[in-house]
Amino acid sequence: YFLQPRDNGNKSVKADELGSLRLNIVYTEDHVFPTEHYNPLRDLLLHSAH
Repeated sequence: YFLQPRDNGNKSVKADELGSLRLNIVYTEDHVFPTEHYNPLRDLLLHSAH
């Protein structure tokens, strides 16, 4: 995240003038299926090596 400072160094500032905070959020989700879903692909790869 990036925390931006207040424009002035004065601590007696209103709540709506505190500065800004920028967040960069990345969401990743992986799906792993049961083994039987991969059997046709596995068989194809094994037979193509012959």
